[in-house]
Amino acid sequence: MTLNQSERYNLVITCIVDHPKAMTLLRTARSRAQDMGGAWRAVFIETPEHLERIEDGSQQRILRLLTLAEQMGGGGSAFNL
Repeated sequence: MTLNQSERYNLVITCIVDHPKAMTLLRTARSRAQDMGGAWRAVFIETPEHLERIEDGSQQRILRLLTLAEQMGGGGSAFNL
């Protein structure tokens, strides 16, 4: 997804985790971006500590949230540290 100049200066980034309130973060990020006339992105940062204590289904829920962010008009990315 390419950003225009307005979107570059008005970019909302939200970092998501596997939490029941993650959907609220996605909706809030989308709303703020729309109010500013910009774009938004949802990101997930996977750390070595996260990999050690990952629960069953957690990774699937994160992937669903990132996919949902894209379906809502934002972008979704996962990063490994």
